[in-house]
Amino acid sequence: MAESNPEDTSPTRPGASLFRRQSVRMIWILILAVAGYWTFGFFIQRWVLYPRHMAVLVPEIPAGLNAERVKLPMDFGQAEAWWIRPPAGDDGQPRPAPLLIYAHGNGETIDTALYMTEFHIENGFGVLAIEYPGYGGVDGRPGQDRIVRTFEAFLNWALEQPEVDANRIVYQGFSLGGAVVVQLSAIRPPAAMVLDSTFTSVRSMAARALVPGFIIRDPFDSLALAPRIESPVLLVHAEDDQTIPVRHSRRLAEAFPAAELLVVSGRHGGASLDQRVRPRLQEFLDEHVGPLPRVIGR
Repeated sequence: MAESNPEDTSPTRPGASLFRRQSVRMIWILILAVAGYWTFGFFIQRWVLYPRHMAVLVPEIPAGLNAERVKLPMDFGQAEAWWIRPPAGDDGQPRPAPLLIYAHGNGETIDTALYMTEFHIENGFGVLAIEYPGYGGVDGRPGQDRIVRTFEAFLNWALEQPEVDANRIVYQGFSLGGAVVVQLSAIRPPAAMVLDSTFTSVRSMAARALVPGFIIRDPFDSLALAPRIESPVLLVHAEDDQTIPVRHSRRLAEAFPAAELLVVSGRHGGASLDQRVRPRLQEFLDEHVGPLPRVIGR
């Protein structure tokens, strides 16, 4: 009589085979679902990052404001900015003054510069508010490279103006605009920079939606650039900001060689407008740009 071999295996049970087939099927469904979500994210990311559909068309410059629209030719068409001149000298002639280059948030247009930079205008700054390609009826489509090249072109234009002191240029950006001026500062360092409610990078923001960084087309990686930027930086952020959590500014404050962070109560909407920020902002500008007489009733 033959002995049985304890290592012999019995035929696969139908239930086990069915379980394996269902498991493989579920894994493939999961893989296809993730791939589909990432593909969807790749194609809509610029629609999300640049919601031009939310931004109203830019109105005319208010009457009585010493300002004009400036247009520059670019490879995508005409770029546009609002140039708000500083006060003239006592003789009525242009005199070099500090310049603020302002970059707005992703759901706005350059008209927001009128209230976001009112403080600087009252302090004798000239203000150059630059529009993003594709926003407010401007030519082109937004993208990191195109936006940064537009800002660089207007910066070069500003340096040729008699009202601009090239040694007293300040950059300020709100939300996405903060990332824009960080990119610009890597090209030409400013005398100082103010970052209002901005993020470390688009990749870090996309991770909240489970979108992998490798599909991001416009990374705006401020955190990577920060250690190379020696200009003094003032970061302001609202503690209860749900759109861009305050931890982004905390990480940036640690990464810049010369930075300080002011945290105020409130939500996403321009922490630099908070009256509690104004005294320190005044000191920051006086320290790095020079004391300025306030210009009331311009």
